[in-house]
Parts: sequence; C-alpha cells; structure tokens
Amino acid sequence: MGGASLLFTLTAGACALIGESEVTLSERAIRIRDVATLHCLDESVRDRVGALIIARTPIGARAVQISRDGLASLVRRRAPALARIDARSESNEIVFYAPDTPTNAQTRCFRTLRTLGEGQVITGADVEPAPCDDDAAAAAMRYDRVHSVLRTHAPVAAGAYLGAAFTQSAPVTSEGAAMTLVVTAGPVQIERRVEAVQPARAGERIFVRDEDGAVFAVAFPDPSAAP
Repeated sequence: MGGASLLFTLTAGACALIGESEVTLSERAIRIRDVATLHCLDESVRDRVGALIIARTPIGARAVQISRDGLASLVRRRAPALARIDARSESNEIVFYAPDTPTNAQTRCFRTLRTLGEGQVITGADVEPAPCDDDAAAAAMRYDRVHSVLRTHAPVAAGAYLGAAFTQSAPVTSEGAAMTLVVTAGPVQIERRVEAVQPARAGERIFVRDEDGAVFAVAFPDPSAAP
C-alpha cells in the first residue's frame, strides 16, 4: 500500500472513538466509520477513510469485545493520519454484535450424504440440501476457529440432519492469486492483502508477497487436518 494514499488533509474538527459501549454491525467487518468520528479529516476523504476495515468478527461469534485502546491502535495502524485519535470514554471496551442469523425462510439446511468420522471437516461434497426443521435435532458439530471450518463432534451417520450448517472445501491457490493473510490478535482478526508467488495446496507452506514487496512464508491451512 503506497504511503501517499494515507496522507489526508486535517481540519480543525475532532477525530475520536465513539462514546457508545455497544455497536451492532451490518457485516462481519469492523470499519473505521463503525468506531470513530472523523471530523478532523477533510470531507473529501472521510468516506474513503471510514470504509477502511480494521478487523473482522470471528465466523460464528455473535459478539466480540475489544478494548478502546486496542481499537485506537487498529485505527492508527490502518490510517496513520489518525495517530492522535482520542480514545477517552467512560467505558473501557466496546462490544460488537455480529449481524443477526438469517430467518428460517432465508436459511439453507443440509443433511449428510455419507458417514463422517469424528472431527472430520464437513465440506460441500459431504452434504445435500434438506428442508429446515426446527423440531429436528441436528447432529453434534463444532466450529474450528483455527481453520475456520465446521467439524463433526462425533461420528455422524449418512442422512443425518445438520440444520443450517455451512460448508467449506479444502482450498487450493495458484501463483499470482490475491489472498488475505489473517492474523489473530486476541479476540479480533487483522487482515493483510498478499499475493501468492507460487502455487500451493492446503497444508503446505507458501511464499507470499505483501503490498510493500516483502516476500515471506506462511502456512496455508489444511481444514481436513486434525485441530
């Protein structure tokens, strides 16, 4: 990311974290506009700066709590022009609530096509659509936060009802593919845009290039591996 894009004109107004202690999000992304007022910036750049993503709530989490100091650090890192943002408030933390779960009419439900072992990743190849049934007991599953996949908690028989489970297949990437490097820092996920400099399959280490041109190796997670 070029430094020039982060040089903004400051005005006499104030930039500060919001005073609220709770925020209901419309998406998993937490953007600067969700957490701060930007009156210190020229109006011509406020929307652009406000749209910058500083973190995302973990998949499956209904709420995440972040300290005001932590939020201020995330904002400063994403937009250095806000280095003096005011984080003072009576509350020390802000709780972010993820978007509501879709209604039953909007939700896709599934059942298994084959028997799945304990701890196995549930992928699209393992399931088929099924009518949603609020009275049916879904098979026991657990969310693997390390690999962002859904796993069986115990062996699951073919034809078992899973409810509104999401699925994910093992990823494969090619040279030059745009990727997002996700770094977990406490209760939040921080993202960096990178580019693959080699093809790779899940479970391998892969070299990537960041926006500053630095090349380094990272683990390309294998969802089917044991947690």
